[in-house]
Amino acid sequence: MKLASTIALAVGLAAVASPALAIPIIPSVQYTRGPLTLPTRIFAGPALGDGDQDQDFLIDAYEDQLAEHFKPYFVFDSAESATRIYEPITLFQVRPNGCVGVGCAELKIIIKYVFLWALDGGYGPSSGGFCDDTHVGDNQGITVNLTSTDGGRTWFLPEGRRAVAIGDEGHWLTFVPGRFTPVSSLPEGFPMLWTDSGGIYFPYVFFSASKHHQYSGPWNDGEDSIYSDWWCNDDVNGNGRNFWACLNRDCTSEGLPFNNVGEPEAHPESRFVGSLSQWYPGEHAWSTARFRGGYGGSSDATSSLNGMWSRATFTLSDDFWDLYTAEISNAW
Repeated sequence: MKLASTIALAVGLAAVASPALAIPIIPSVQYTRGPLTLPTRIFAGPALGDGDQDQDFLIDAYEDQLAEHFKPYFVFDSAESATRIYEPITLFQVRPNGCVGVGCAELKIIIKYVFLWALDGGYGPSSGGFCDDTHVGDNQGITVNLTSTDGGRTWFLPEGRRAVAIGDEGHWLTFVPGRFTPVSSLPEGFPMLWTDSGGIYFPYVFFSASKHHQYSGPWNDGEDSIYSDWWCNDDVNGNGRNFWACLNRDCTSEGLPFNNVGEPEAHPESRFVGSLSQWYPGEHAWSTARFRGGYGGSSDATSSLNGMWSRATFTLSDDFWDLYTAEISNAW
């Protein structure tokens, strides 16, 4: 997929590497843009007609722009054996959290990214063959929190606060530019790799070999999996393929259609991705059945996609409509 922004590839991550960690050689990615500033405020209203088809009071096209701007960078282990050339398929949801409107004291948005594979290949070679746990279908995800302080036009990761959850919302990572930052909820610490090139910050997501467990770096390579109750090891050396998440249904080109799933309240398939049959026959982005990668049947090894999307509550500010109407009339 072509990228709208200039990408400069260079080896190493010396600027953010901790001496305690063996950092693999992966690209350092530099954008030419800062925190995303939209053409107008993100809020939708009646003047925009069908610009908000998922009924969350956010302009749908701007949701796609936010998700594209803050998408993660994938890093695989060299022993990965259960990823097809077009995987993982990445779906996303952009949802307001809390107060919505120009008059809010604080504006917050949640982006959910969900990653899909047809197969989970089981634990990698460092488990010595004692652990397997292969199964059909695999779904993983991360959560990104964004904040705006200019009334909903410019969005950024909130510094010094919970910014990204890797794996699930029990593994929150505090955003401190250019540093490894431990998470208090995990005794052993949960370091996060951030790039600080050009003032742009995004998470690296390291996938364990074939099992696709998610880590923030290679710090647990060959060690007991933090996702397992047994002595199974995760291989997370980071020396395999690495690339940007693709958010388009056709990764050879840019623009629509994006893999935006909409909201629980509304997700018309004329605008949002619903059926996943082009990749996984019979699967759906809002299915309540456990994801099986298109193989059918039943399994308790994965979760439903429906259950992975946010239901965060949001309310309109008291003066939302008055402010919105005034700004539209002034051609903001």
